[in-house]
Amino acid sequence: MTLSELVVVMMIGSVVFALVAALTIGLTQGNAHNLARQGQVDQALSAMRWLSRSLGQAVTPGTLSQAMAGEAAVLEASGTELVFYSNIDNPSSDTGEATGPTRVTVRLGDDGVLRRITQRPDPTSTTTAWSYDCPPTACPALHEDLVIARDVQAPVFRYVARGGAALPADGDDRALTPAEAAAIDAVEVTVVVASGDASAPAGPTTVLRRISLDTWSRL
Repeated sequence: MTLSELVVVMMIGSVVFALVAALTIGLTQGNAHNLARQGQVDQALSAMRWLSRSLGQAVTPGTLSQAMAGEAAVLEASGTELVFYSNIDNPSSDTGEATGPTRVTVRLGDDGVLRRITQRPDPTSTTTAWSYDCPPTACPALHEDLVIARDVQAPVFRYVARGGAALPADGDDRALTPAEAAAIDAVEVTVVVASGDASAPAGPTTVLRRISLDTWSRL
């Protein structure tokens, strides 16, 4: 083989190697992109399922026990936190006997972690009036702290009153007053997941749903 032939072979080999390397890098990046996108979609959908289940069974305690009359269904409401009563984990949900409603807290932290924290009534509670005073350290079996999504952007919750007006009534970004919370007719849940990973897709993944709470609003 002459020197010129060797040079030609090396040049052709370099071109082929560059093409193969570019194709491999492209496929690897594309696969990482797809995995990251699927991860964002899975997180957003999973969080929405948890929230839909909890909000779909939201309840005013007074409908289950006269001793709880006057207790609001929504205890706290803002763009990043919602505290309410739900009939999840209540074996006798039609009458409210046996267990009683669960107090549910959904909170988005500054670190982008969306948590669903539940607390069942204290075991010493009666079937007519439930209390939620037992702390996690004393009653760990009654508490559950579950991470339902990460890399979530705020806000998560927006609220709609009867007639379609947005809450808060003044349009400010603040927590709702007790009167405004009592007027909630629907909750607009928006889960926006945007990973900070370099392999993540350029745009966030958004899943949204409007959950009507007309059952508790009429109570």
